[in-house]
Amino acid sequence: MHLQPLSNQEAVHSRPSEKYFMKQHSISQIFESALHDFEKALSRNSGRPDEIGGPREKQVRDFLKIFLPEKIGVAKGYVINQGGNISKECDVVFFNKETCPRFILDVENDLRLFPIEEVYGVAEIKSTLDKDELNNAKQKLHSVSAIYSKRYDHIPDDSEELFPHSKWNEPFKIVFSYKMWKNWDDFEFLYELHGAHSPDAAFILDCGAYINATDETLARKNSFTKRNTLQASTQDREVHNQIVSRFACGDRSRHYDDFLFYDVKDAVLLLMMYTFVLDEIKKMELPNYCSGDYIVFWAAQSNIAFG
Repeated sequence: MHLQPLSNQEAVHSRPSEKYFMKQHSISQIFESALHDFEKALSRNSGRPDEIGGPREKQVRDFLKIFLPEKIGVAKGYVINQGGNISKECDVVFFNKETCPRFILDVENDLRLFPIEEVYGVAEIKSTLDKDELNNAKQKLHSVSAIYSKRYDHIPDDSEELFPHSKWNEPFKIVFSYKMWKNWDDFEFLYELHGAHSPDAAFILDCGAYINATDETLARKNSFTKRNTLQASTQDREVHNQIVSRFACGDRSRHYDDFLFYDVKDAVLLLMMYTFVLDEIKKMELPNYCSGDYIVFWAAQSNIAFG
């Protein structure tokens, strides 16, 4: 049989439509597929607590490792500073994969030490976010804030001018939970979430996203509602009015007394968490530092002499 080539008009009509490709190859399809792995991790509910919680934590890390850019590392461990301070163990640490020293404590479980200068943010993972688990997550996240606030405590007062005190941002802090505790009421949860050492955001797979209200997140909420770009929403009159009505301080980095709630679940929740983490990392400018300084100051604490 001799096949005749299609004419241009016939070729156009024979191609799948753009809507077909959008349906078959879409962002939502990617995250719907990822959701199945989360559901599989959640379905395992027998065994010791570590046998149940461990795979659920690992699933979050694996998800982030796959989707975040290659230069961003994802692992668990402890955040440290040059003064010898160590945070509580963090379920997820986002770090600069290209330059972070490989201080690996446990190769099998990829448990590490992370210099604070290499850390973009941290996250705590929970199966069900009840009051005790929320407070536990907040305490662990706050321990990283303490490492950040003490990052120059080891420098003698008379030598401070010799060290570049970079004003880099504090690592962002988030909580992720597979399920919301059924006994929460809205007011009580928001009260506990906003209390001392509150995270920047909480993402609950079966409930929604809670994101700390700032000028930028108010604009982002507006952009989602109006299907507009973030840049355009920063100029929106409604956003300006919200900022004025929530005014608390006199600077552009101010944080308000509430969280913005997004009624999203499952795959859309995963997408929102992913984009939040990615945007936060893009805003971070990590400082320059000398890795050898860790040897100098940690060795001093251990009475190690270099001769």
